[in-house]
Amino acid sequence: SALEVNRKVLPNGLIVLHSERHNLPLVMVTLLIKAGLLEEPKEGLSNMAASLLTEGTKTRTSTEISEEVDFIGAGLGASADTDYITITLSALKKDVDKGFELFSDVLLNPSFPDAEIERKKTLIKGSLKQSEEDPSYVAQKTFNKTVYGEHPYGRTMRGDEKAIDSMSRDDIEGFYNKYFVPGNSILSVVGDLSAAELDGLIKKHLGGWKQKETPPKGSYPYPALSLTVIKIDK
Repeated sequence: SALEVNRKVLPNGLIVLHSERHNLPLVMVTLLIKAGLLEEPKEGLSNMAASLLTEGTKTRTSTEISEEVDFIGAGLGASADTDYITITLSALKKDVDKGFELFSDVLLNPSFPDAEIERKKTLIKGSLKQSEEDPSYVAQKTFNKTVYGEHPYGRTMRGDEKAIDSMSRDDIEGFYNKYFVPGNSILSVVGDLSAAELDGLIKKHLGGWKQKETPPKGSYPYPALSLTVIKIDK
């Protein structure tokens, strides 16, 4: 059956979708930010930015974030996909205030520590080398490049070694400052929260997310398609 969802747009431009579900004392929060392959100026930048959100803020280290999340038995993560960066939170109703505090901290105050950037670069490059031994990954990568050509959809989410090595902290911060704005985002909340309770949490923890100019959407022509067969020598 269709979900009953209340939709509203906050003064700062953030779209909020809320569905009350009181059968379990749980709250699930998902924030979608329109910052994917079409928006990144460097291949793999959206994935790098997303992976660093939970690796340190202005007031918490990566370890402190992890420990505080574990202490309340919550889940907090961030990931990049083709069209969106997603930040997710799952928490028990009794811990939702603390959960929102941590959620807002990684969203609004990421510090992108240099040590974590270098660590992520090493991890991503290692995972890319490992993926090149997976036939399904190699086939999908080649398929995307063949279908989309120079269009951003022809890229891989993680980028390549050259692009990763060229990324600087300024690149990551610039991407964050441009696209992590309320008018470029959708907040979805499902679970054991009333509308009044959600309004209070948003005001308390996201009230400092100020309105900014919404960045223009990326637009690229699609290449013409033709029937082709590609053989990959592995």
